[in-house]
Amino acid sequence: MKDYPEDNIYQCETHGTYDARLPVSEDTFRLAKPEQRPHLVVRNDNLPTQPDNATSMKAQARKKDAQAIIAESMSEEDLQKNIIAMAKQFGWLIHSERPALTKEGQWRTPIQGDKGFYDLILKRYTPNRGYETLEWELKSEKGKLSEAQEAWFAVSPSTEVIRPSDWLSGRVEKRLRGDL
Repeated sequence: MKDYPEDNIYQCETHGTYDARLPVSEDTFRLAKPEQRPHLVVRNDNLPTQPDNATSMKAQARKKDAQAIIAESMSEEDLQKNIIAMAKQFGWLIHSERPALTKEGQWRTPIQGDKGFYDLILKRYTPNRGYETLEWELKSEKGKLSEAQEAWFAVSPSTEVIRPSDWLSGRVEKRLRGDL
């Protein structure tokens, strides 16, 4: 990876696109397996919130523009893979259903019950927080809930919609750590 520290933006030499898919804390980076580290980007939380001059304002604007571009181009499948990888690092048990290709060449997710159930159910127990459950419906940046999904949300107010922008902002990592 090629580093552009003035913008805190990273260029992935393999994919030729900005690679901020896995912004993590330095602690998470150290805990990651060596083969995972090339795909992790250490988030720089020391960026000024109020720019001191025009140069840093431009740098922050470019960072936001780059993150918006990445968020809009990240698929729900990529988001799910990233979240599952991080959830495993923090000790969560994970349930997710994957679609399968039928003989007719159509993708189906075989289920028994009502349609529209969440993409991810995460559970864990920690001595200081007790039992925790996260019910997450993953959507692309512009994705919308179906009527069936809205029915599930109506009976489970703790369910959250998670988007690529939540991933890039660090919100997902904070939820998985238990900081939110």
